[in-house]
Order: sequence, then structure tokens, then C-alpha cells
Amino acid sequence: MKQFTFTLVSSALCLIVLAGDGLAAEADIAYQPGTLAKAIQPFVDDHTIAGAVLLVANKDRILAEETVGFANVETQTPMSKDNMFWIASETKSFTTVALMMMVDRGKVNLDDPVSKYLPEFAGQQVVEKQADGSMAAARAPASPLLVRELLNHTSGLVQDRAFGGRPDYHIKEYVGLLASQPLQHDPGTHFEYNNSNFETAGRIVEVASGVPYEQFLHDNLIQPLSMTNTVWWATDDQKPRFAMAYDYSETPPGYKACGPQRGFYMSPPNLRTPNPAGGLASNAEDMSRFARMLLRGGELDGHRYIAASDVRQMGSTQTAGVLPGEGGYGFGMFTRTKDHGQAGVAPGYFGHEGAWSTDFEVDPQDGLVFITMMQQGGWGKGKGRGTIYDPFWKAAIAAFGK
Repeated sequence: MKQFTFTLVSSALCLIVLAGDGLAAEADIAYQPGTLAKAIQPFVDDHTIAGAVLLVANKDRILAEETVGFANVETQTPMSKDNMFWIASETKSFTTVALMMMVDRGKVNLDDPVSKYLPEFAGQQVVEKQADGSMAAARAPASPLLVRELLNHTSGLVQDRAFGGRPDYHIKEYVGLLASQPLQHDPGTHFEYNNSNFETAGRIVEVASGVPYEQFLHDNLIQPLSMTNTVWWATDDQKPRFAMAYDYSETPPGYKACGPQRGFYMSPPNLRTPNPAGGLASNAEDMSRFARMLLRGGELDGHRYIAASDVRQMGSTQTAGVLPGEGGYGFGMFTRTKDHGQAGVAPGYFGHEGAWSTDFEVDPQDGLVFITMMQQGGWGKGKGRGTIYDPFWKAAIAAFGK
């Protein structure tokens, strides 16, 4: 059975209500209700995913928000705009904004050594793996590890899984362990996606601001943005709103409910401390406010969060020469350096996805943001997150693009 819903401000109402704001209504006239859900419905029907929330906004407002499929297949609960999701690594973009706030306030310089803020990193050595698999002798790095090299994943820090991914470690304790290990390569010379970079960046925010990381993020970003559904820990009222997480299965229907992931996220604060690399949960409308703030150059509703120049740095490729291909990485953002033919995505896009297939994208060229909310942890042969993202983006650009 097909399940999709949509929310739309009608064209006529847009013309009446929004005319005073000088907003163009042509995009709304071109938009056909259900367009986004229909683009994804085939992937619900063939059991690639259980369901999704799809949202498109411009710098001023939400243009369309649609749901497709189920939040819980077993109970046949339809996906709802109100559903919440673990956004995982999208948290890295929040941490980057927090660090840029420290830059704007003159408390952090991206070109400073990390050891200036975290002295435990002073004297850190490099131990590189050689071609034969053996480890070279420890040596001093060719250049010190800089703050900016945390934000573009070129630090050389050991992966956080080296310590078992302990979710109950406090950020200070965890980063201390990272500092005690040698770098895996000279800073700035290789790209390696690594949670350790943003755990360390979050610790710098703590030291520079003088308050716990999660408190700084709440007081300076989440609360002012009115992101009331963006949390580290689900309340009793929020827990039933979380979409069930699914992982790929070779047996019908093609996916299985993933209890461990859900159980982990519902863990109380004493068992899961705030993780600057991947700890937040949110919903589509909250994520649209965060993405719109970036689209507007660091400002929303008259409140400036970071400088426009900060957003440009975040959304500009900072990995030239170390990460070839059509994509790159900025500061806390994936970037696009070449056209993406299938979806028509142009260079200049930036955003971030999470481990369980949530995603936000900022499209400065068309003046749009795209929010995809799913909880899918694995994919069948020949499929991946792009299987869903591409047709959604294509439908959204066709309806609302310039």
C-alpha cells in the first residue's frame, strides 16, 4: 500500500499572503503536490527503504514537505513530518559552526596549532604505515597539526574506533586518549574521514568558550534557531516519534529492523555522552532551519550566527590535491566540485549526511535546501544513499529550481 502525504501552501494563498514580502510565487505554481513523494515511492514499493521525509525550502520558508512510506513497517505506522531521526555525522556541521563562532569572537584561529588550545597534543609524533605493512619509526611531523586540518579531515589523528568507540567517555577524556597516540601521517597530506577530528574540534570549543560543548551548542545555536526537536537525548515524549532504523537484509522484504542502533540512541546520558562527531537527533523542519541559516550566509530571522565568510569557507572545497573526484570536503561539509549528471546537481552544493542516511544539502545556485530524513543503515547490491537522494533532488530542482 502506498503511503505518502504532502504539505503545500497553495499558489493562490502564496500570491495573497507572500506578496507583501516580495517573494516570487512562480516556483509554487510549477509545483505539483506529491511530486517529491512520487519520485521515491518506487523505492518503498520495492523495499529499498521503509520510508522518508522529504523537504525543500528556500531562504525564506519551507516550499514543500512530503512523507512517503512507513516510520515502522512492522506496525504499519506511516511516516510523519513529526518523526525524529538520529542525524549522526550531520552533527559535524553543527560542531563546525560552533568552532567558527569562536573564530568570529577572536578566541580561535584556524591556522593555529591544535596544541595551543589543547596542550596535550604538544610533541605528538608521526608513525606511518609503510608499503610492506610495517610501521616506520616515530618522528616529528613535517608541520604541526593545525585547527583547520581537523575540520577538513586531513589531521592524521588515529580513528576513534581504536578505543572501541566508547560512548560513555566524556569528550575531554576521549580527546586525551587521541592525543596520546601518534599521528598516522603528516597533517594536511592525506584525507581520511575520521570522527576523531570533530571530537577534538568540539573539545576546542569547550576550552575556548569556557563551557561544556553541548551547553555552548544549545545556548548559541540550537535554542536561538528554535530547533526544539534537535536533542542529544530523547525525552519520554520524543521516543515514540523516532522512526525505526532498518538495515539491509538478503531475505524478504529486503531490510530488517535494527534494534541495537535504536537501543543505543535511546541510551540515557550516563551511558552516552554528547558526541561532537555524531550525537544529535533532529527532524526535517529543524534541519531546514539550520540549512536555511547556511543558505543565507550565517543569518536567519535577523540573528547572525557566523560570518558569511565562514559559510563560504565551510562550503568551499578544502581538500584540493588530497581528495580527487567529483566531490570534496570543506570545513564540516561535503562539497561538490563537478556536475552530477543524474540529479543535475551543480558545483557549489555543500552539506552533510549521516550514517543512517539522513542528509541536508545547500544549493546556492538555485537558492534551495534539500532535507532527506531516513533511517537506513545498509543497501542492496548496486544501491546506496544516492539511490534516494538523486531522484529527490532531481524532482525538487525541476519544481523549484531557477
